[in-house]
Amino acid sequence: MSRAVAIVELRSIASGISVVDKMLKAADVEPLYCKPICPGKFFVIVCGDVGSVNAALEAALKENNKYIISTKILPNIHEDIINAIKNKYLLSTSLAIGIVETISVAEGIVALDTSLKNGEVTLVKLSLGFTTGGKCYYIVSGQLSGVKEAIECALKVIKKDKLLCYEIIPSPDTELLKVLNIISGI
Repeated sequence: MSRAVAIVELRSIASGISVVDKMLKAADVEPLYCKPICPGKFFVIVCGDVGSVNAALEAALKENNKYIISTKILPNIHEDIINAIKNKYLLSTSLAIGIVETISVAEGIVALDTSLKNGEVTLVKLSLGFTTGGKCYYIVSGQLSGVKEAIECALKVIKKDKLLCYEIIPSPDTELLKVLNIISGI
């Protein structure tokens, strides 16, 4: 089944909690991520079918909340993103890794969805703004050609002022993969 997500970023934690309540009461959606992120923002991701996600976002926007910074809907989101938000990853014995870092969590998720749909890669880490100063970063792994393709496609969808940095590491050291907790088979 194809799933969609609605993303809401707010600059008030109290308002964020209230928005989540409105979204959950308005539609049959699953709260995936509803937490404060750095610096003092609140980030909401709900999941469901496209109609439910649209209804939930409409409920969030209904009162013209002055604390809402940004919203996005991603129809047909890659399932690995939903699993990563739930802290479920596939560990990898990687030949290459690609890292993308954005200053907007929502932009990072859009870029990640593009990476996963366009490159033969596996998502091995996703950070949604907590303990990172509000930044998002993700790490994908795979063959070098797949990692390059995934990162190149992501860079095409990230707004220039939202991209902080990206790196492709062709042959990461095993100790690096261990310390990042993204290696299996050891």
